[in-house]
Amino acid sequence: MVTLEINTISEIYKHLAEDHYSDYNIVITKREYYMKLSNGVKPISYFKAHASEVINDVVENQNTMVITQNGEAKVVLQDVRSYEQMQESLAMLKILALSTKSINEENYKSADDAFSDMDKKIGEKELS
Repeated sequence: MVTLEINTISEIYKHLAEDHYSDYNIVITKREYYMKLSNGVKPISYFKAHASEVINDVVENQNTMVITQNGEAKVVLQDVRSYEQMQESLAMLKILALSTKSINEENYKSADDAFSDMDKKIGEKELS
């Protein structure tokens, strides 16, 4: 088992591309990816009255805020950097899920077979 301590999703790609390990234990060290709702729920009236202050707080502290209307959560306010990191994480999870599915269905090739097939295709193109 290999433990990777990473700060960004792109570091996962780097480690996976460089190493040939089958088992990974991935530890995200940069920040915790959870939201305490008790600190970040505000009514829309508060947001209207303090929009600039709220936006500055969300951006500077990478907080996420839930805006309510008539007592119901309606909107999530998040800084762009956190949003992008979340999208990268979701993309990585989708890739991992698809990879796991392929392995479970035995729908994969070994690296040697994949490179051998590529070499054959390159050779065929060079001959034509």
